[in-house]
Amino acid sequence: DKFVPLSGQTMKAADREFLKDYADTHGAEYCRHGCNDCAPACPANVPVSSVMRYAYYFEQQGREKHAIGKYSALQTDATACLGCHAPCLGACPNGVDVPLQLAAAHGRLSLV
Repeated sequence: DKFVPLSGQTMKAADREFLKDYADTHGAEYCRHGCNDCAPACPANVPVSSVMRYAYYFEQQGREKHAIGKYSALQTDATACLGCHAPCLGACPNGVDVPLQLAAAHGRLSLV
């Protein structure tokens, strides 16, 4: 909605439907940057939004070294999630499986 008018073109109905279908299918896989609504549920104070953002840098932007560097600089990373009883599960208003996503991010971003 923000950028299409800048292109000088109008979005077609088929494009809108495609984007809606995409959002419905993949919306629960994407952590919205800066949301942080699940953070209060984390007993270890893992910076969920930051970890997810670094995973985005790694996976979507191809900035692997940058993402790994940022992740390794965190005081508390997703290793705190290993063995946790996952009170963050269900805390995301967008349906993201936070523990699953954090485990995947840790696997990609950790040097160990």
